[in-house]
Amino acid sequence: MCGVLKNHLADIGGDDTDNPVDILERIKLSAILQTNVIGFINDLESSYTIALLTLVGVNMMVITMTGMMVIINVHDPSQIIRYTAFNSGNIFHLFWCSWQGHNLIVQSESVFTSVYQNNWYRIPCKYQKMLLPLMMRSLTPCQITAGKLYVMSMNSFGGAMRMTLSFLTLLLSVR
Repeated sequence: MCGVLKNHLADIGGDDTDNPVDILERIKLSAILQTNVIGFINDLESSYTIALLTLVGVNMMVITMTGMMVIINVHDPSQIIRYTAFNSGNIFHLFWCSWQGHNLIVQSESVFTSVYQNNWYRIPCKYQKMLLPLMMRSLTPCQITAGKLYVMSMNSFGGAMRMTLSFLTLLLSVR
Protein backbone atom coordinates (compact mmCIF):
# COMPACT_ATOMS: atom_id res chain seq x y z
CA MET A 1 0.00 0.00 0.00
CA CYS A 2 2.91 2.34 0.68
CA GLY A 3 4.25 1.58 -2.80
CA VAL A 4 0.94 2.57 -4.38
CA LEU A 5 0.96 5.79 -2.37
CA LYS A 6 4.52 6.49 -3.50
CA ASN A 7 3.49 6.02 -7.13
CA HIS A 8 0.55 8.41 -6.74
CA LEU A 9 2.78 11.02 -5.12
CA ALA A 10 5.45 10.56 -7.80
CA ASP A 11 2.89 11.22 -10.55
CA ILE A 12 1.89 14.60 -9.12
CA GLY A 13 4.85 16.41 -10.63
CA GLY A 14 4.63 14.52 -13.91
CA ASP A 15 4.15 15.67 -17.49
CA ASP A 16 0.68 17.16 -17.21
CA THR A 17 1.50 19.85 -14.64
CA ASP A 18 -0.37 22.46 -16.70
CA ASN A 19 -3.77 21.14 -15.63
CA PRO A 20 -4.44 22.27 -12.02
CA VAL A 21 -7.58 20.13 -11.74
CA ASP A 22 -5.56 16.95 -12.31
CA ILE A 23 -2.96 18.06 -9.79
CA LEU A 24 -5.62 18.80 -7.19
CA GLU A 25 -7.34 15.44 -7.79
CA ARG A 26 -4.04 13.57 -7.47
CA ILE A 27 -3.25 15.36 -4.22
CA LYS A 28 -6.71 14.54 -2.85
CA LEU A 29 -6.37 10.91 -3.90
CA SER A 30 -2.93 10.72 -2.29
CA ALA A 31 -4.23 12.24 0.95
CA ILE A 32 -7.11 9.76 1.08
CA LEU A 33 -4.77 6.89 0.29
CA GLN A 34 -2.33 7.98 3.00
CA THR A 35 -5.17 8.15 5.53
CA ASN A 36 -6.27 4.64 4.52
CA VAL A 37 -2.72 3.30 4.79
CA ILE A 38 -2.23 4.79 8.24
CA GLY A 39 -5.63 3.49 9.36
CA PHE A 40 -4.81 0.01 8.10
CA ILE A 41 -1.45 -0.02 9.88
CA ASN A 42 -3.07 1.21 13.10
CA ASP A 43 -5.68 -1.56 12.85
CA LEU A 44 -2.94 -4.09 12.19
CA GLU A 45 -0.99 -2.79 15.17
CA SER A 46 -3.95 -2.99 17.53
CA SER A 47 -4.91 -6.47 16.33
CA TYR A 48 -1.50 -8.13 16.59
CA THR A 49 0.33 -6.30 19.37
CA ILE A 50 -0.42 -8.88 22.09
CA ALA A 51 0.19 -11.84 19.77
CA LEU A 52 3.54 -10.39 18.69
CA LEU A 53 4.53 -9.72 22.31
CA THR A 54 3.78 -13.34 23.14
CA LEU A 55 5.66 -14.50 20.04
CA VAL A 56 8.76 -12.44 20.84
CA GLY A 57 8.75 -13.42 24.52
CA VAL A 58 8.30 -17.12 23.86
CA ASN A 59 10.92 -17.08 21.09
CA MET A 60 13.47 -15.40 23.34
CA MET A 61 12.72 -17.81 26.19
CA VAL A 62 12.91 -20.87 23.93
CA ILE A 63 16.17 -19.69 22.32
CA THR A 64 17.69 -19.22 25.78
CA MET A 65 16.50 -22.59 27.07
CA THR A 66 17.57 -24.55 23.99
CA GLY A 67 20.95 -22.83 24.14
CA MET A 68 21.18 -23.98 27.74
CA MET A 69 20.27 -27.52 26.69
CA VAL A 70 23.04 -27.49 24.08
CA ILE A 71 25.56 -26.56 26.77
CA ILE A 72 24.23 -29.21 29.17
CA ASN A 73 24.27 -31.97 26.50
CA VAL A 74 27.66 -31.03 25.09
CA HIS A 75 28.78 -34.68 25.08
CA ASP A 76 25.84 -35.97 22.99
CA PRO A 77 26.23 -34.87 19.33
CA SER A 78 22.75 -36.02 18.29
CA GLN A 79 21.16 -33.84 20.99
CA ILE A 80 23.35 -30.88 20.03
CA ILE A 81 22.27 -31.17 16.39
CA ARG A 82 18.61 -31.46 17.40
CA TYR A 83 18.68 -28.44 19.70
CA THR A 84 20.77 -26.39 17.28
CA ALA A 85 18.32 -27.04 14.44
CA PHE A 86 15.38 -26.14 16.67
CA ASN A 87 17.16 -23.01 17.90
CA SER A 88 18.02 -21.97 14.34
CA GLY A 89 14.35 -22.22 13.41
CA ASN A 90 13.35 -20.02 16.35
CA ILE A 91 16.00 -17.43 15.52
CA PHE A 92 14.90 -17.38 11.89
CA HIS A 93 11.25 -17.01 12.92
CA LEU A 94 12.05 -14.00 15.11
CA PHE A 95 14.25 -12.60 12.33
CA TRP A 96 11.48 -12.98 9.75
CA CYS A 97 8.88 -11.23 11.91
CA SER A 98 11.33 -8.42 12.68
CA TRP A 99 12.31 -8.08 9.03
CA GLN A 100 8.67 -7.68 7.97
CA GLY A 101 8.24 -4.88 10.51
CA HIS A 102 11.50 -3.30 9.34
CA ASN A 103 10.30 -3.45 5.75
CA LEU A 104 7.15 -1.55 6.76
CA ILE A 105 9.26 1.15 8.42
CA VAL A 106 11.46 1.54 5.34
CA GLN A 107 8.49 1.68 2.95
CA SER A 108 6.66 4.27 5.05
CA GLU A 109 9.81 6.41 5.31
CA SER A 110 10.26 6.37 1.55
CA VAL A 111 6.87 8.04 1.02
CA PHE A 112 8.42 11.37 2.05
CA THR A 113 11.21 11.15 -0.50
CA SER A 114 8.83 10.23 -3.30
CA VAL A 115 7.19 13.66 -3.06
CA TYR A 116 10.23 15.82 -3.57
CA GLN A 117 12.22 13.56 -5.87
CA ASN A 118 9.77 13.79 -8.73
CA ASN A 119 9.50 17.38 -9.95
CA TRP A 120 7.25 18.71 -7.20
CA TYR A 121 8.81 22.11 -7.77
CA ARG A 122 7.18 22.24 -11.23
CA ILE A 123 3.65 22.46 -9.86
CA PRO A 124 2.16 25.80 -8.73
CA CYS A 125 3.10 27.04 -5.27
CA LYS A 126 -0.48 26.73 -4.04
CA TYR A 127 -0.41 22.99 -4.67
CA GLN A 128 3.06 22.59 -3.24
CA LYS A 129 1.70 23.83 0.07
CA MET A 130 -1.03 21.22 -0.11
CA LEU A 131 1.65 18.54 -0.18
CA LEU A 132 3.20 19.71 3.09
CA PRO A 133 0.74 17.85 5.39
CA LEU A 134 1.37 14.66 3.44
CA MET A 135 5.11 15.14 3.77
CA MET A 136 4.92 16.02 7.47
CA ARG A 137 2.86 12.94 8.29
CA SER A 138 5.26 10.69 6.43
CA LEU A 139 8.24 11.99 8.43
CA THR A 140 7.31 9.67 11.30
CA PRO A 141 7.44 6.13 9.96
CA CYS A 142 4.65 3.65 10.58
CA GLN A 143 5.69 0.72 12.72
CA ILE A 144 4.34 -2.44 14.24
CA THR A 145 5.16 -3.12 17.88
CA ALA A 146 4.93 -6.10 20.16
CA GLY A 147 2.97 -4.85 23.14
CA LYS A 148 4.33 -1.31 22.70
CA LEU A 149 7.63 -2.67 24.08
CA TYR A 150 9.40 -4.15 21.09
CA VAL A 151 9.37 -2.39 17.73
CA MET A 152 9.42 -5.00 15.00
CA SER A 153 12.66 -3.97 13.27
CA MET A 154 16.16 -5.22 12.61
CA ASN A 155 17.59 -3.02 15.39
CA SER A 156 15.22 -4.61 17.87
CA PHE A 157 16.08 -8.07 16.55
CA GLY A 158 19.75 -7.41 17.27
CA GLY A 159 18.88 -6.17 20.75
CA ALA A 160 16.71 -9.23 21.38
CA MET A 161 19.54 -11.54 20.33
CA ARG A 162 21.97 -9.69 22.63
CA MET A 163 19.48 -9.97 25.51
CA THR A 164 18.92 -13.64 24.82
CA LEU A 165 22.65 -14.32 24.89
CA SER A 166 22.92 -12.31 28.12
CA PHE A 167 20.21 -14.46 29.70
CA LEU A 168 22.01 -17.56 28.50
CA THR A 169 25.33 -16.49 30.02
CA LEU A 170 23.53 -15.56 33.24
CA LEU A 171 21.96 -19.01 33.44
CA LEU A 172 25.28 -20.66 32.66
CA SER A 173 27.03 -18.69 35.41
CA VAL A 174 24.36 -19.71 37.93
CA ARG A 175 24.68 -23.35 36.89
